[in-house]
Amino acid sequence: MMSLLTIPIHTPAETVTSNQQCHSTNPLDFHSACKSEATAWGNELFNLWNKLTPQVEKDAIRSYTAMDYGRINGYLLSMVL
Repeated sequence: MMSLLTIPIHTPAETVTSNQQCHSTNPLDFHSACKSEATAWGNELFNLWNKLTPQVEKDAIRSYTAMDYGRINGYLLSMVL
């Protein structure tokens, strides 16, 4: 099952605090002075993803980012070679 929600990696996260731009050129490169804004941005995107993503897809991502990545990559590489 495919997720109906895709959040692009370059999703804007621009926030201005006291004439300081918390987010400049890289969408995921937050300055330490803007940690609360960065946390709020991450929570907002993750909560939406978490709400709309099917459990089977979440499990696959968690499995891949845990120890199963080696088995998955081995399988995928064997299909290419």
